[in-house]
Amino acid sequence: MADVFGNVYIKCIEFMAGRAAERMLLDGEPALPVDDLRQARELAMLICRSEEAIESFIERCDLAARDLLMPYGES
Repeated sequence: MADVFGNVYIKCIEFMAGRAAERMLLDGEPALPVDDLRQARELAMLICRSEEAIESFIERCDLAARDLLMPYGES
């Protein structure tokens, strides 16, 4: 089960990384990444049981993507 969770987590971070990079580099809120969010939600359904859990998981992936990119966005 840990392998499934780890793979879902990593892939969802990848889906959220584009939006995180746009937030760091562009002024204003970027367009909603509809397809990336759809794919992240579908993956999150493999490990989350409720809508609230899915939203929380995706939010954590979004934060993780931003934290991973932050050292590269300041240059």
